[in-house]
Amino acid sequence: MDKKFLLQIVGLGCILAFISGCTPTTTTQSGSVPVAFIATTEDASLYEQAETLFVRAQSVEVPSEILLQAAILFAKSGDKNRTVESLALIDPDELKNVDFISYTLLGIELNLQSASPAEALLKLQATRFIALKSSFKRQDVLHILSLESDISAKLGNIESSINASIQLAQLLNKKSDVLNVHNKIWRQLSAQPYNVLQQCFNEAEPILGLWCNLAADMRLFQSNHPGQLTQFNTWKTANFSHPAARTPPSGKTRQWRTW
Repeated sequence: MDKKFLLQIVGLGCILAFISGCTPTTTTQSGSVPVAFIATTEDASLYEQAETLFVRAQSVEVPSEILLQAAILFAKSGDKNRTVESLALIDPDELKNVDFISYTLLGIELNLQSASPAEALLKLQATRFIALKSSFKRQDVLHILSLESDISAKLGNIESSINASIQLAQLLNKKSDVLNVHNKIWRQLSAQPYNVLQQCFNEAEPILGLWCNLAADMRLFQSNHPGQLTQFNTWKTANFSHPAARTPPSGKTRQWRTW
């Protein structure tokens, strides 16, 4: 391996570990923790680096690690097709566990972007991936919960989606990140019929049940902002330790935050 290429590989160490700790934990306004920034605009410099790695991988005996690095750079360069192409050439059995986690999560995100949530779920439930659970770093756990929520939502399992978001919010440190996740939960609850919210309150585990209770209460006063504020303050007093009491969702409920 020539010196220039070796230095390039070393410099890409953080890129390969982008899922497990090199990137800060920041939620998007949609309430998700992005696994990889799959750029919407092209970056010629990153594309050139990715292409160099891709070509180099063809000449080594065990190419999968280099192909994974290429796939990540192609994603960051804005070329989704080359990302998919690179991932398809990887033999996951050649990857170390930490790289297999990155490979799986990037593949799941691509599945979600391609409207293939069932395929994403299969990756999430793969035997090897589940067996690595004890080795997940905090950042891995955040990404996985975020992806679980998105997969469940796209498959129509709203309760599972919200439960994953609840777990995610409990692990986040920044209030702005928690707020993004709570807003996602609120958008999902706001789309549910009133009788579904009531059933959820009666049958779901306590944290989700009280989220549903709050949504049902607000539904009764949806055209009465002062009434919503009064009802929310009553609910907050009774459930002061609930996540929604500590960090109320914004958007449609912005008026709550004026007390």
